Amino acid sequence: MTSTKPPAVEIDAITKSYGETTAIRGVFMDVRDGEFVTILGRAAAENPHCCA
Repeated sequence: MTSTKPPAVEIDAITKSYGETTAIRGVFMDVRDGEFVTILGRAAAENPHCCA
């Protein structure tokens, strides 16, 4: 199903590093109204978590 509405959340090339360790590189994502998307790292306090 294609929507003509703009995304409720738009992520464009997000990158997250801790020192020399890159945790997330080049993530692109559109989240439409009513969608639930989760990206989780390993279960540790310093890992990135993104919920939209």
